[in-house]
Amino acid sequence: MSTIIPTRPTVFVDVQGGSEFFGRIIIELFTDKTPRTAENFRAICAPPAPAAEALTYKGSPFHRIIDEFMIQGGDITAGNGTGGMSVYGPAFEDENIGWRKIDAAGLVCMANRGKDTNSSQFFITLAPCEHLNGKHTIFGHVVKGMDVCERMAKVPVDKKDSPLFEVIVSQCGELERKSNPNTAPHGLVREINGEHRRTQEKGERQAKQAADTANHPHHIVEGAIPGLMRTAVAGLLPDPCLRMMTPHDRRPENVSIADAARLRHALRLQNDPGHPI
Repeated sequence: MSTIIPTRPTVFVDVQGGSEFFGRIIIELFTDKTPRTAENFRAICAPPAPAAEALTYKGSPFHRIIDEFMIQGGDITAGNGTGGMSVYGPAFEDENIGWRKIDAAGLVCMANRGKDTNSSQFFITLAPCEHLNGKHTIFGHVVKGMDVCERMAKVPVDKKDSPLFEVIVSQCGELERKSNPNTAPHGLVREINGEHRRTQEKGERQAKQAADTANHPHHIVEGAIPGLMRTAVAGLLPDPCLRMMTPHDRRPENVSIADAARLRHALRLQNDPGHPI
């Protein structure tokens, strides 16, 4: 069992073999080492809830299984290893190749067709695969569910290493952590979807902005007064200039000449702190 770093996101993949549920694989993502690749995988595991057309691993097969080597899946377009799609487009570049060796079972790596051809396909190692070092981006590791991977490895396959019966991702998503990871196994308490995560992130951004404003009353706020200038200075402007988060207030004609003058003066103070008030 691996140790989880609290700041890294954790996702799950539920596996169905034929009519039987094989179990759940929990994967911690190395966002500190391969942030773009990890985010691609996380976003496909936990797509926005209301978007039916969103990319998702749900329903996609594990199309290649080689015992004592690896299990491969993630072809969300063709389902046979010839397709795939990332959240960045058909393919994206390798990331931090070689930051560690592929020297253990349970590493989650991008499958590719050569340099900078990553999409949605991935593989999970069943043993050290050091002959692949420097060829694949390592973006996660299995923290729970290697027994599921081992069970998948025993599925009968044909001469092309394709399972003789369907092995698919029956469900996938992101797992939310408890604030105290010691109170639950791995500190994981419930599944969250993309919409829930965006709501969380929005709340975190708003809380940070409020704290910044409280700590820095002359802080520059982005995104105000199109056509005049796109900043407002909290603490130096009256309410009409600070209420610029609605479409109505963003309209230039709704900002008075006096407010615009105060804003220009505030910006001069920012650019030239020695300018007299």
